[in-house]
Amino acid sequence: MDNYKKGQVAYDKKGYDKAISYWKPLAERGNLKAIRSMADLYFTGDLRDTCLPEDYDQALYYFRLGSLQADAYCLYKLGHFYKCGFGVKEDVQRAHKLYLQATEQGSICAAHYLAMIYYWDDYKPDYNEAYYWLQYSAIKGFDDSHYFLSEMYLYGIKVEKNYIEAYKHYVLFNLNAVKDCIYAIDLNKQIKAVAKPMHIHQAKHLAKEFQMKYY
Repeated sequence: MDNYKKGQVAYDKKGYDKAISYWKPLAERGNLKAIRSMADLYFTGDLRDTCLPEDYDQALYYFRLGSLQADAYCLYKLGHFYKCGFGVKEDVQRAHKLYLQATEQGSICAAHYLAMIYYWDDYKPDYNEAYYWLQYSAIKGFDDSHYFLSEMYLYGIKVEKNYIEAYKHYVLFNLNAVKDCIYAIDLNKQIKAVAKPMHIHQAKHLAKEFQMKYY
């Protein structure tokens, strides 16, 4: 068993110090799996707790180390740090560059968050770019992208209002949404308040076609 796997065995048993004893030397020698694992010990960026006390400096060190090898995961995570100002000065332009680099290396998550930069820009949103990257990441299977596409079609944000497309994307978003997700419930209500039953029926059919084609 190689040292990375030994570290994984220790990690699975919550022996984090022992896992580090295997992973850290590998990471310092440029092993990408070890670099990602070391970074994730200190930062997750979602609702999961970190294995060790959250430490932006440690996580940044390893994500930067991985980004030197143009690793998609590390570039995407590093983009998050600059987008949200985790341990660094918030820098949306740098986040944009990192998300784009990560997308070019195959990160679908980065493509979605690249779209969000365009979608949520308080001063100069670019909904054409947002739509492009949301479509791209939705086709690649990123569920949350469907939520924002649904919004765009529901309200006619840089696209023509289309309740069929709006509900299609709602269905695709809701496939893996957390049960009783307030966003999904609210979006469902908003669309059904304006859509006709035949729109809903057509949308469900189109959602199945989308699944078969792309998933």
